[in-house]
Amino acid sequence: MQPVNLDKQNKQVIIRKQSPKRVFDWYKAGFNLFKADKFNWISISIAAWVMALLATLIPFIGEIVLSLLLPGVFAIAHHSDREQDFKAELLFAGFKHRLGPLLQLFVINFAFSIICVLITGSITGIDLSALADTQQWLYFMQVAGLVYLPFFVLVVLTAGIIMLYDLKCWPAFKLAIQGGLANLPGLLIFTLVTLFAAMLASIPMFLGLLVFIPILHATIYYLVSDIFYCREQFKVPYEKSAEDSFYV
Repeated sequence: MQPVNLDKQNKQVIIRKQSPKRVFDWYKAGFNLFKADKFNWISISIAAWVMALLATLIPFIGEIVLSLLLPGVFAIAHHSDREQDFKAELLFAGFKHRLGPLLQLFVINFAFSIICVLITGSITGIDLSALADTQQWLYFMQVAGLVYLPFFVLVVLTAGIIMLYDLKCWPAFKLAIQGGLANLPGLLIFTLVTLFAAMLASIPMFLGLLVFIPILHATIYYLVSDIFYCREQFKVPYEKSAEDSFYV
């Protein structure tokens, strides 16, 4: 796979094709990172989702806040992994250091959502503007979720690349497509395992999600770090010193 240039200094991100078995290594690493700081991970996950859900009370603004807030988890996971130090304030790293690319990614995601609604309407034959039956609405949303899922995976990968490598949105998005195609079997297994685990975590009154969601956040960090390799040393703006730079 050809490397993708990050900047004029010829720093490069290279896509690595990983074995589908790596899925379980990612989850193991994510669980270990969570286990090292369980209370903080659960607390920050609750805080992030509560803030995001409250923001959704304001139409459209809430979705923007969500798309800027959650990528900050990559910064928290990276710092916790490299420095063994949990910094909750890094949740806002997307607002402070990656605002432009993440807003552009939001626009792409919004366009994907509209396309998925149109595709779903074509598949189901349901006119969303004329929906009156709850059962029809649930059916429409289930099909729409399946149609949107591949796009969602691309958006998550792109957000991780933007946060960890400080790429602009479009180069990061192209890199996510290339990396996704190169690791399609592994990502498919990861998605199925994640959906199954999420269903199990939801059974005891959704309480299991308090543990599963932060583990998932940490796991996705390892997934992105493992697939997208950087041969150059990087210092990201939300870190204090050169010692905080990282190799991926």
